[in-house]
Amino acid sequence: MEERGFYFAAEEREEFGISVALVWEPTEKDLQLSIMLGNYMLAVGFTF
Repeated sequence: MEERGFYFAAEEREEFGISVALVWEPTEKDLQLSIMLGNYMLAVGFTF
């Protein structure tokens, strides 16, 4: 069974940079906003 609802994820990465991305994955029905500042990444999403 698929999990649905909001999710949050945070991790420290080897990469270093600044980025903001809004991603829609139609096969998984997943909308995600990810923000990377320095080498920390935060993702907030919703799976329909």
